[in-house]
Amino acid sequence: MDRFEFLSVLPSIVLAIAVTEILGALGGMIRLRHDVRPHPVHVGWMGLVLVLSIQFWWSLWDRRGSAEQGFVAYLASLMPYFTLVVLAHYLTPDPEHDDLETYYLRNARGFFLIGSTLLLELIVTDSLLHGEPWLSPNNGIRLVGMLLTLGLAQARRMSVHLLALLACYVLFAVFMAGAATGA
Repeated sequence: MDRFEFLSVLPSIVLAIAVTEILGALGGMIRLRHDVRPHPVHVGWMGLVLVLSIQFWWSLWDRRGSAEQGFVAYLASLMPYFTLVVLAHYLTPDPEHDDLETYYLRNARGFFLIGSTLLLELIVTDSLLHGEPWLSPNNGIRLVGMLLTLGLAQARRMSVHLLALLACYVLFAVFMAGAATGA
């Protein structure tokens, strides 16, 4: 086992926790489908956090060259993974919450502030630790996402949340298209 393989275990475990949190909540909603009123915006954000978790794991391979950094850099590089788990946990309701629209609106401010923090962490860690230019297309997409999430932390209208959710899916698709082409 080389150093990268060893160091990639912890982020893999952390991401597995985020995936488990989201899938467990979705399974609970299905199991309690007669008692729970899911809301499409809430479920949409759960889906995006799930896809982000998988994308984080997928992008670990691109970090194999940074395995020689010291402990402090390694710890800093783990912060977005930890934040993603907190984001997943914040989004998933306990089984006794039967109205997910109310749950979502009650927790939206914290969820989006944590989401904005995650995007800021990605900008900083990718630029400082992984050599991505500060003014890159990826960071531009993250900055737009940060502005969206900061706005959503204040918004109370569900129509605004729905439009922003769709915009975030588009931003993610653009981000992935850029990653696929090497941009």
